[in-house]
Amino acid sequence: LTKQAHTLTATRGFFKRLEVSVRISRIQAVRMRQSLLRHWLHLTTIQALLASNAADEEKDNDLVLLPVIKADQALTRMHHVVDWVPATTPDFIRVPRTNHWYYVRNWLLWNLLFVAIISFVVGHFWPQWLLWTMVLSALWVLIQSLQGWYAAKNAGVSIIYAHTLLVQNGSLWNLTQYVVRRQNIQALSLNQSIWMTRKHIAHLELHIRRGDGNESVEVRYLMAETVEKILDWYQQ
Repeated sequence: LTKQAHTLTATRGFFKRLEVSVRISRIQAVRMRQSLLRHWLHLTTIQALLASNAADEEKDNDLVLLPVIKADQALTRMHHVVDWVPATTPDFIRVPRTNHWYYVRNWLLWNLLFVAIISFVVGHFWPQWLLWTMVLSALWVLIQSLQGWYAAKNAGVSIIYAHTLLVQNGSLWNLTQYVVRRQNIQALSLNQSIWMTRKHIAHLELHIRRGDGNESVEVRYLMAETVEKILDWYQQ
């Protein structure tokens, strides 16, 4: 990854060399993504969400800037080439521990319904396999509960400087961070049900341009005060 004036050039490949250049002004957000294995190994992949297609070989208007880099070096490395990316990881305002249960509950509800239907069908047509089905179903529900806990533990937001927002969420055993400038956020909203209003919690949802489409990013079950603070920051 090299920078020349206001242009970034990402080069990769051995037998087939791929070189893509993009003006920094076209970058809508920087996304860092870790699978569960890469999270354990402290590695991440850095991509840029662009306002136009990167190249025919690139997918979904996402330009891979650095395929693999140590997670603790990712922001520092990007700060050298995109100056509005922070050099160090800021302190996150995370989902309160008391709200982690809501993530776990949401993952459980659909999966409990799923395994109940499977167990009913197996018990009706193949009763000799019902015990094994119930054991596997219990294991599946446990895994999904851990997925909900993982998503809740890694969700958070942080206002960086006066013009940049860092959003982090976890889903399907992937940890994803977005660094986006206020001017590149297409829309930002606070979502609450009547029940959530009484509990003083809310969902934060923001939309970022991605090619000709939209990247929707959501952090759920934050304290309403935190979401309102970000709304005030956005509306300045």
